[in-house]
Amino acid sequence: MCNNLKIDPEELRKFENVRDVEKDILPTSEQDRVNILYHLLFVMNSDDNISLEEEKAVYHLAFKLGFSEETTRDFIELMKKYKLDELPPGSMLQIINKFQN
Repeated sequence: MCNNLKIDPEELRKFENVRDVEKDILPTSEQDRVNILYHLLFVMNSDDNISLEEEKAVYHLAFKLGFSEETTRDFIELMKKYKLDELPPGSMLQIINKFQN
């Protein structure tokens, strides 16, 4: 994953324990929260192999960002179904819209 994203693995290790993220540092605007969730999902799917640990981390952080379990589950299932370069346009937005109505 680090090679694909051109990230130093040591930088990622700083954030290895996602449970330490404090709610005070998380964004409050909806747009920023959605952007973070999207990036989490893209990182999770960057190696085309979604592990149980990655799923748990995304669930945990998505909950802290204010997303429901059902919304998060739909996003994770979408990521499992498609590789990033095969993701249908608008498919992530459809999930957000589904739960805003």
